[in-house]
Amino acid sequence: RLWAQSLQVAKRLDMPHAEGLAHYTLGRYLPSADPHRAEHLQQARAIFARLEATHDFQQAEEALACTTPS
Repeated sequence: RLWAQSLQVAKRLDMPHAEGLAHYTLGRYLPSADPHRAEHLQQARAIFARLEATHDFQQAEEALACTTPS
């Protein structure tokens, strides 16, 4: 619940890196078969790619690879 709140705050304050981290964390801790996991990790990956945050992008990629396709 707190990560969802941090996502909303990051969006409101126009803090894209914090937004990406919140998406990553939300996705990372959802079960691998939960469809919201992939959604959050894809959002994180897109944000990190746009910001050229290579390490964070790679982390999101690795977590996404462990996601069960829905």
